[in-house]
Parts: sequence; C-alpha cells; structure tokens
Amino acid sequence: MLLRKLAARPLIYVAGPLSQGVVATNIRTALLAAEQLWELGFVPHVPHLTHFWNFALPHEDTRHEDAFWMQLDFAMLEHCDCMMRLPGPSIGADMEEDKAQSLGIPIFHDVSEAEAWIGFVCPIGSATAINLSARNNR
Repeated sequence: MLLRKLAARPLIYVAGPLSQGVVATNIRTALLAAEQLWELGFVPHVPHLTHFWNFALPHEDTRHEDAFWMQLDFAMLEHCDCMMRLPGPSIGADMEEDKAQSLGIPIFHDVSEAEAWIGFVCPIGSATAINLSARNNR
C-alpha cells in the first residue's frame, strides 16, 4: 500500500548550497525544505545527504561535470519529475539546475511554486490529492 502511494507522488530533487557557508546549516535547510515538500505530496531527494557518504568514502572535488558526485546527481535527476532550487551560491547546484533545464524538468525557487505545480499535475482522486485533502481536514 505504501509503495502505491509513493508511486503517485512526484519525485522532486532538492538542489542548493552545501559547501558554501556552514555545511550542517545547509544540510538542515535542505531537509527542512524536504519536509515541507513531503507534506505537499512530493517524494524529495536530498543530495546533500551524500555528504555523509563522502565523509566515509571520499571522492574527488565535485565542482566539475565528470566528478563522481555530479555524475550520481545527474543520474538521479533523470528520474525526477521536478526540482526545488534553494537560494544561495553553489557551483554544484548551478550545474544541477542547468542539467534539469536541459532535461526539461520544471524548476521551482519557492515552495509555493511547487505547491501550485503539484495541485495542477495531481488531479483530484489521485492518492496524493486524497492524502493532501485528508491532511487539510485535520
């Protein structure tokens, strides 16, 4: 049952700063956005969490398209329905946004844009629409 509900939810890629500024703060910001997006009916993918993978098994610098992490991120983007671009300077997030544009993936810069989009693409009667209306009646 859970898998069917997840399948009805659009997959959204959360792009934003990681290494510019305080890494822990940037990860928390991305996770807060992911929480909001989940509540709206999305399945968020937060690439910031690969920070912990890189901590355990370091890979080369990510600031070029051929880097391990960028290749992983680009592969994931190909499966996403849309992207949330968080504010702030980021070479990696800029490359991810460029890749999303080349794939024709909608890019949002505010949660309200994502909310409007999901309301449009998830018609009443879908699992997501039912879950959202149930949440609004609490």
